Amino acid sequence: MAIENGAQATIPLLQPFFSTITTVMNQIKLWVGGLFGLYIIFFVYRIYARQQEMKLFKKMNDNLASLHARLDAANIPRIPLVTKMGLRRRLQRHLQRTKKNG
Repeated sequence: MAIENGAQATIPLLQPFFSTITTVMNQIKLWVGGLFGLYIIFFVYRIYARQQEMKLFKKMNDNLASLHARLDAANIPRIPLVTKMGLRRRLQRHLQRTKKNG
């Protein structure tokens, strides 16, 4: 009997809390539902994916920097940036320079 009286006494105290929670949950259902909800979910996903891409690019940049440092430390000449036009000529010049220097 004492437990029942205690439970009945707490129900009126928690009634405003439950009504607030119900109102908030109904608003969330309304905002997340439909096309607007899909747009919000897609937007949050794009932010997450962009952060993952940035982390990947940072790792790639760090790896490239360490590779360049190791190549410079080993005195290995780098091939200059080449384009499709004049590729053969540039490679020939580079090879001639490396033969003269080394």
